[in-house]
Amino acid sequence: MKLLKLTFLFVLISNLTFGQNLDEETKVINQYKKEKRNQDLQKKIAFDISGICDAISSSTDQMAGIGWDDCISLYEGTIEFEAVDGNNYNVYSVSETGMKLNDMSFGSFYDCYEAEDQGSMPNNDANTPTLFFNVNEQGALSFTGASQWGEVYSLDNVIMDGPQLNFSWTNDYGEGGQVGLVRQDDQNWEELLAGCNICSETDSLALVALYNATGGPNWNIKWDLETPVRDWYGVTLNESCCVSEIDLGPSDELTNLGFITNNLVGEVPSELADLSSSLTILDLGSNSLDGEPLITISQLENLTILVLSSNLFSGTIPQEISNLQNLDLVSFSFNDFEGSLPMELSTIAQLRILFASSNNLEGEIPVEFGQFESLLQLSMWGNNFVGTIPAELGNIESLTNLTLEFNQLSGEIPASIAQLPALNSVRLSHNQLTGSLPIGFENLAVIRINDNNLTGDIPMSLASVSLLNGVWPFEVNFANNNFTGEVPHWLLHNTPNQAIYFGNNDFVGCFENIDNLCAKTFTPERDTLVIKDTMYLVQLNFGYDCTGNPKLAWEGDLQNACDGQDQITAPCDDGSLETINDWIDANCECVEMTVSTNNIDELNLISIAPNPLLKGQSLSLHLELNAATELNLSLLDITGKVLKQKALGVVNGKTSISIDSEGFDSGIYILQIASKNGVVIKKVVIN
Repeated sequence: MKLLKLTFLFVLISNLTFGQNLDEETKVINQYKKEKRNQDLQKKIAFDISGICDAISSSTDQMAGIGWDDCISLYEGTIEFEAVDGNNYNVYSVSETGMKLNDMSFGSFYDCYEAEDQGSMPNNDANTPTLFFNVNEQGALSFTGASQWGEVYSLDNVIMDGPQLNFSWTNDYGEGGQVGLVRQDDQNWEELLAGCNICSETDSLALVALYNATGGPNWNIKWDLETPVRDWYGVTLNESCCVSEIDLGPSDELTNLGFITNNLVGEVPSELADLSSSLTILDLGSNSLDGEPLITISQLENLTILVLSSNLFSGTIPQEISNLQNLDLVSFSFNDFEGSLPMELSTIAQLRILFASSNNLEGEIPVEFGQFESLLQLSMWGNNFVGTIPAELGNIESLTNLTLEFNQLSGEIPASIAQLPALNSVRLSHNQLTGSLPIGFENLAVIRINDNNLTGDIPMSLASVSLLNGVWPFEVNFANNNFTGEVPHWLLHNTPNQAIYFGNNDFVGCFENIDNLCAKTFTPERDTLVIKDTMYLVQLNFGYDCTGNPKLAWEGDLQNACDGQDQITAPCDDGSLETINDWIDANCECVEMTVSTNNIDELNLISIAPNPLLKGQSLSLHLELNAATELNLSLLDITGKVLKQKALGVVNGKTSISIDSEGFDSGIYILQIASKNGVVIKKVVIN
C-alpha cells in the first residue's frame, strides 16, 4: 500500500538551483547587470586629461640605499598624457635629444639614471606597459599596476590651480619625486576632473521625484540632494551625462542575512517616465514598493534590464510591457501581480530571462511563448496557472531552465520539451501532471517532477543525465508520484553534490553497488521555510531518499543495507492487506510469505477501520466473540519489533478498542491479537 504523498516543497539550496527563491534569482540578476555594465564600459564618462604639459620634476632623497640617495635630479621639459582606455594613461617625457620615453617618473630619473635609455625608465616597453596613471570614475588621480620591476607607485599632495597640477610620488622601492605640470592648452584641471553633473533638469527632477515618493530620507543609503547627481548611490550617467542606470535593488554581496536592501517605500512616480530616452537599467528589487507601476515603466523604451522583484506591487501586467523591445531581463517575481501574462511578451526578440514567480498570476501559459527567440530562463513557479504545458515551448531551442512548479498545470509533459537541446534544468513539481515521463531530457543537471500524478517507468534516456560537462547530476526528484517498474538505480552514484529522491512511488527491484551508496546521506536534513504564508520543507544537504516504495527492501530505507543486512529476504509490502511478512526473493521481487491469520476459535468477527489510516489518526478495532476469552494485543513494525502491547483482559461478546497511532511513522505495521489457544495477525498501513 502506497504512502500518502507529502505536501511540502523539496527545494535544495545550492548555487546551481537558481530561479527558486529570491536570493537565487538575485544572483542571476546581478550577473546580468554585471555583464551589461561590462558591455557599456567604453560608454562610461571618461575624464579626458590627454595633452602636453610643461613640466618641472625633481627627485627626492629617500635614503633607500640604491645609488641615487645623494643624487638630486631636476627635469625641465614636457610631459605628455596619452589615453590607453577611458581610465588609464601612459605618461611620456622627452629627453634632451627629443627622444620620447614612456616614463612614469615624470622625468625625475633623468640625472640619476641613463636619460636616453628607455630601459631605465619605469615601463621600459611602451608597447606593453604595466604601470599607468589613472583617473577613476570620481575623477581622482592615482597609479595602477606596477613597473617592470614590480614596484608599486602611490600619489600624494595633489594640488590643482587652473591649468597647473602639483603632486608628489613614491614607490615601494624607496624612490620618489615632486612634479609640477602646466597644461599647454590652458585647460583647468579641476574642470577636467569634475566630469558632468546631469544632462538636463528633467532627469534631475525625475530622480528627485523618485526620492521623495519612496521615502528617500529613510533609505538605508540616502541621496544627498546637494551633491552632484553622479555621486548619488545607484545612479549611473552615460557618456552624454544622462541617467542610464538606477540600481536601488539588493546589493551584489550575499550575507548571512541575505542580500542587503535599501528600504524604498511608496509608489513609483509618473515622472520616472521622463527618463525614457536614456535609462537602460532599472532595479527596484527587494524593497517595499506598492501600487501599479507598469504603465509608467512601459514608457521606458530603452530598458534592457527591469527588476521589480520582492516588493508589494499589484495589478495586472499590461500588454504595453511589450513596448520594452530592448529588454534582456525582466523580473516580476515575489509581488502580488494578478491576471494573465500578456502573450505580447513573446514579441521581445532579445529577451533572455523572464522571472514571474510567486505572484497571483492565473490562466493558461500563452502558446505564443513558444515564439521567444533568445529565451534562456523561464521561471513562473508559485502562481495559479492552469491548463496544459504548451508543447510550443519545445520550439525555444535556446531554453536552458524551465521552472513551472507550484501551479495547477495538468495533462502530460510535452515530448517536445524533453528534446530541447540546451535544457539543463526542468522543475515541474507540485502540479497535477499525468501520463508517463517522455523520452529525452538527456542534458539535465536538475529534473524536479515530484508531487504529481505521473505513471510508468523511468525511461533509460535519463541515464545520460549521469554526466553533464563531466559532473554527475545535481538533483533528480521523482518523489510522490505513481511511477512503477525497476527502481532507477543507475542514477545513484557515490559522487559529491547529488540529491536523489525516489520516495513514495511503486518501484520494484534491488539496488546495485550498495556499498558505493552508503557514503551518502539517505534521509537528507530538512527545515521549514515560509513564503507568502505557505510553509515549505527545504532540503539542507545532499543525499538520497528512496523511502515509501513498499515493494523495495525495507520499503526503500537503504540504511538497513548499509548496516550489513542483505536485500534478499528483507521485508517489503506486496500491496495486499491480506498478506503479512512479505519479503524480497532471489529475483528481487516482493512476494507474500504469510497470509493474514485468524486462529482463535472463539473469535467470530474482527474488523479494523480505517485501514489504511492517516498518521496520528486512531484505529478502531471491533471484535465479536462467542465465549469469554482472555486476549492480549501487540503492534509490531515490519521487522517484527514489538512497539506497543496491551492486555485486553477477558473479552466476551461484542467489544470495540481504540488504538492511538500518535508517534508512529508512516509505514507498514502488524497487529497481533493473541489468546491462550491461538493468534490473529492483520496488516495495518499508516499513511
